[in-house]
Amino acid sequence: MGDVVELARFLLEAVSTRPEEVKVEYLWTPSADLVFLKLPGRDRRRLRREDLAALVRVVEKLARKPDRELVVDLR
Repeated sequence: MGDVVELARFLLEAVSTRPEEVKVEYLWTPSADLVFLKLPGRDRRRLRREDLAALVRVVEKLARKPDRELVVDLR
């Protein structure tokens, strides 16, 4: 899952005006993988809702495993 975290961080930093404030957290549970994405508030307001949804979908597509639940949350 480390590759997905790095990819998510790369994508978020690319669209952020403050890449040093971007955070990506990964949490493993016995039944699910949880990926939390955090953009600075200024970037969340600047980007369209569709842009943010597309970022989440890309991470979901690349991280999903057939035998595990995946939750990607943009905070």
